[in-house]
Amino acid sequence: MYYGQLSHVQRRHVHQLLHSHQQPYDVSFFQPLEECQWIYVESGQIQATLGYHVVHDVVRLTNGAFHDIQAFRRLAISLHTHALRQGCRQIHVQVSPPHDLSVTSIWKELGYSLYAEQFRLIGLSDGQPATLRLKAVHERNQDTYLALRNDALKGSTHFFPHSVADLEKLIRRKAVPYLVYDKQLIVGTLLFQKLGPNIRLLEITCLPGLRRQGYGSRILHTFQEKLRRSNIQTFEVFFLSTQQDVLRLYRPTMFCDIQLTSYWHTFSTDHPPLIV
Repeated sequence: MYYGQLSHVQRRHVHQLLHSHQQPYDVSFFQPLEECQWIYVESGQIQATLGYHVVHDVVRLTNGAFHDIQAFRRLAISLHTHALRQGCRQIHVQVSPPHDLSVTSIWKELGYSLYAEQFRLIGLSDGQPATLRLKAVHERNQDTYLALRNDALKGSTHFFPHSVADLEKLIRRKAVPYLVYDKQLIVGTLLFQKLGPNIRLLEITCLPGLRRQGYGSRILHTFQEKLRRSNIQTFEVFFLSTQQDVLRLYRPTMFCDIQLTSYWHTFSTDHPPLIV
């Protein structure tokens, strides 16, 4: 069943199920639950749930949780088969916690293979002085922000194009977008989120024509100085082991802790499923 088909009580049970399976930081920002969550119901009871999000010909399966592992298996096979019938080129699935062998075995049975680890990094606001300027995004410049942000992330597997509606949803969830200037030149974008007393850095982008000129580090230093001015000592950021540009950006002296949060497995239509 689709989330929108559930009763109010059933929806509350889905949220409770997800909450019991997830760490406090393990939430999906860019795919609101109401728009992509599927549920396996048996005798009126919520037995399993899994998020299904499509962008172009790529599917992401996240927000998985279950009471009954066999119900989760049936839901996983159903969504996997649906994605193939829709002609999707690739399917990515997030397994969290990463060492859940019962879940991993289901995706392995379907022909998925591990391709990345996801880490949570706790960064320090200590850093070099800011050399760039941040300008808040508002109604008059949001089209510029979206055009630059989407162009910078074109071709990314894990970051999707945002519309005005997507941006508005993020802002309602305490996300704060900025344009980044070097004097009068826009060089990139910045997006972070306020989670109570905590700050999560969601995105740093640099205009494609300005890459490999040190702007990534300068945007990060500008962000760190903004935190220091607000007496915020730390922030968190998520990244994948395959994101070499991100790994180069965060030097060991910049963070105080790093945690493995999930595994990402992938399925390509170049390799047919083992079962259907």
